[in-house]
Amino acid sequence: MKLVDSISKCLSLRKPQKVALEHLSAVVEKFAEANLLKKDADIAEQLKIVQQYQQSANLTPMSNFDHSFSSMTFDMATGVGKTRLMGAFIAYLYKKFGLKNYLIVAPNTTIYEKLIADFTSGFDNKKYVFRGLDPLGWPSHRIITGDNYNSVAAGTDVLYDVTPITVNIFNIAKLTEKQSAKENHLDKSDAAAALPRVRRISEFLGDSYFNILLKKEDLVVIMDEAHHYRAKAGYSAIDELHPVLGLELTATPTNQTRNILYSYDLPQAMHDGFVKVPAVACRRNFNPANFTPEELEHLKLKEADLIHSNKKVALKDYEFNHGLKQNVKPFIFVISKDIAHAKQIEEYTQSKDFCNGKYKDKVLRIDSSSSDEEIKKLLMLEHPLNPYEIVIHCNKLGEGWDVTNLYTIVPLRAANELHLIMQSIGRGLRLPYGKRVGDKDVDQVVVISHDNFDKVIEEAKKKMGVLETIDLGPGTPEEAGSGVPRKVQITMKPKTEMLVAPVSAGAPATEDSAPSINVPQPSSVNTPEVAAGKILTQMDEDAGKGLKPNLNNPVYVQTTKDSLAEQGVSENVAEQGVEIVKHVTIDIPRITLTPKFAVTCNLDEFTFDGSEIKKLQPIDNQLLIQTVLAQKPSRYILKVVENGDSFDANDFVTHLMQELSHVDGIDYDSSSKVVYDVANQVKDILLQCDRAWNIVANYFNRICEMVKRQLLAHRTVGNLEYETRVEPGYVKLQIISGTINEGEKIRDFRDDKFVKSQIKSMAFNGFEKCLYDVQKFDSDPERKLMVGLESDETLQKWFRATQTTFRIPYGADGSCYTPDIIMETANEKIMCEVKAANKMKDEEVLQKAAAGKIWCERASTEDSKPWKYVLISEEEINQRLSLDISGLLALGT
Repeated sequence: MKLVDSISKCLSLRKPQKVALEHLSAVVEKFAEANLLKKDADIAEQLKIVQQYQQSANLTPMSNFDHSFSSMTFDMATGVGKTRLMGAFIAYLYKKFGLKNYLIVAPNTTIYEKLIADFTSGFDNKKYVFRGLDPLGWPSHRIITGDNYNSVAAGTDVLYDVTPITVNIFNIAKLTEKQSAKENHLDKSDAAAALPRVRRISEFLGDSYFNILLKKEDLVVIMDEAHHYRAKAGYSAIDELHPVLGLELTATPTNQTRNILYSYDLPQAMHDGFVKVPAVACRRNFNPANFTPEELEHLKLKEADLIHSNKKVALKDYEFNHGLKQNVKPFIFVISKDIAHAKQIEEYTQSKDFCNGKYKDKVLRIDSSSSDEEIKKLLMLEHPLNPYEIVIHCNKLGEGWDVTNLYTIVPLRAANELHLIMQSIGRGLRLPYGKRVGDKDVDQVVVISHDNFDKVIEEAKKKMGVLETIDLGPGTPEEAGSGVPRKVQITMKPKTEMLVAPVSAGAPATEDSAPSINVPQPSSVNTPEVAAGKILTQMDEDAGKGLKPNLNNPVYVQTTKDSLAEQGVSENVAEQGVEIVKHVTIDIPRITLTPKFAVTCNLDEFTFDGSEIKKLQPIDNQLLIQTVLAQKPSRYILKVVENGDSFDANDFVTHLMQELSHVDGIDYDSSSKVVYDVANQVKDILLQCDRAWNIVANYFNRICEMVKRQLLAHRTVGNLEYETRVEPGYVKLQIISGTINEGEKIRDFRDDKFVKSQIKSMAFNGFEKCLYDVQKFDSDPERKLMVGLESDETLQKWFRATQTTFRIPYGADGSCYTPDIIMETANEKIMCEVKAANKMKDEEVLQKAAAGKIWCERASTEDSKPWKYVLISEEEINQRLSLDISGLLALGT
């Protein structure tokens, strides 16, 4: 598995991608051991190997390869990364077995062109599937497509080419479509016999390219959206190639798909956070009968504009605060009834009647009348320079078109077209930043649905397993959008920015931005304020040279004064300038933490609490069978049902052990003895139950979850060790961006007369000791804490930390942690984290706290004051009228 681990690390594979690669590795290595990794191998023996492996891995065994060669399907949810997985498959098969010829088949032109782009290397191609493999000594590869195979292959010995890897990418139509009689210079009577061009002998190649592929002894066929190749023509064309191996990828296997090796469905992807969360927006007590069809459409479009505007603000806010330049531009996706309807919507959304004409020249209509140029514009929607904010379509978008910047969906066709709505949601599930970021406006794709709200919810829950709802307000509003406030962007400036002239670049200017605070600049060239600005500029320059600016270092202070003296600044003014800078900054060392090895998790022996299992009751046998068959059961549960009144205790232990071997956070190899003991305890408890076989068949998954919870509760987690180092430079406070509700005024932070649950949509000022003019809080206890601490004379200054100031790695996977509040007192510096009482013992919170404490320990050796880490619960804060610094340190953990 070392090669699988290396490839997974280099390609940054997600967990389901790595698991898929592990399953492929296990099967193919068994093929190789049995001398079956070759053309025209014994397919029956290969199938037996796969079935035995699936049984041992607790996977549902496939019944057939569905082809005349060994072909295995990977059922991977949309948005998880099937194309990246293709790259991982190719990397593994080449590095492990030397297989160098691959044919990737696409079902349509859209996917065909995307695959070519994704497999083409380039410095600016972020989607390049082999990006990151250089440490493995990844060789060059060439791409041959259904459009260039004659010219690229010409002049080379295509049968014995020494190019390390050849990736052929063909649209299935290129392998199956017959050419016209005119094109082949045939009589009309011979038209039926016309061959696809790829099957015709080429004077450049000396053979047909299809035959050249057929003669490759190591050809691997990879089928994207594999459910399309069940038709006779496509099926036969692929089978004729007799490849060594077939790898099929799809998110929608059909009932006829019998060769699934591994399945990772959409509900799992939703649960694991690999795709956006779908949300349905509707009005309360809505009655479509109160609106004409046109009024209903206009209402939904106006509310889409509201959601869309908030998405724009949220994305700009997130990118600004995280130093990203991705420039994700969201768009509204409108589903129209027909071409005439699409044209009406296009005209309306560009008119002054809709949002005062702000979408003029920003609407793209796609239907069967669209030109190739318009289709190209569609494929460029993710590009930052794309001008379109509304896309209207009418059954034109082929499968495979899915983008990361689709955020708002407006279905305007008939209410019973649920499959189109679900399909449209699927097109918008991909995440622009590769993961959820914790902001609903960034993590959600929203469907505006009034007229068939309940049906959409029911269908989405059935297909996706999770769904959120958005209340847009009362059902008969005078104006759209009354339930969801419009967001505007604000900037929060550190006091250092008010000293430096000219002011450095702030938050991106947008039509939604709130006015920023103007700070008068000093007019005299020889004032302490001007001197302070010069000092800050000098510190930036020194940091750029690899120095460590530190105004608590007498040597550095003197060097700075000497530099100011050369600029005509007197020593007294320079001294005052130094004090001003000290007053508006906190000296924070630049410390990097690198995990040295993974966390060790050992299980302690314990007695299993079987009280929950004993409460489980058997159900009617006939109902049980119906229930099991409706739930995609494992082979083991089906076996239990078939056996009826027989409960094989040893077989149960074996399958329970297999389930427990995949529990995250437990080192199964070192803890298998404890796991085995617990599994046997569970078996003994079940043997005391009435109709144990019935209980296991009906509640097996629930029993597994009970056991997992108790295992995790009885483990000892070893401390993660870090390597720490101090980097040159210093931590500079940056301008940060935030959002508040439109019409919301910036509040005095001492004012507590507001709805506490809405604090994240507010901003506060009125501070005396904060290093920023405006701050936002994640919770009211944070605000309350700082109200009390600002009255404490020992507190000198503070600010809420951001990703630009603190990114502390924690845990074995390299995730980064940003604490809540940084403070400096007369005696120490404090890193403070405020958490809800029920989160104080969460493993992630404790890992962050451990990393924060290590950071503080290392910082204390570099700073003139010691650093202390404080983790305090919201409950501790709320129970007191106020806290001072000594109380905070005493209560914090």
